[in-house]
Amino acid sequence: MDKDSQRVLHREASLNTVEVRAAPDSVLAIIDEEFVEIDSTGRIWDSAGVAEALSRDPEPHDGEMESVGVRR
Repeated sequence: MDKDSQRVLHREASLNTVEVRAAPDSVLAIIDEEFVEIDSTGRIWDSAGVAEALSRDPEPHDGEMESVGVRR
């Protein structure tokens, strides 16, 4: 795996740490400003909404990243 791919995976994993989740600026530095996610309830999240929500609940969720890859 190349260095860019490793950097992407490292940043993705860091989104599940208290230090990053508690700091909206850190989250915004990781996810794209055009980020959009639709959650299981149908709610649409943008990057600012995700950063704010994570800062309100910075405790990481149980579990680990599995079967993760990067495709250019």
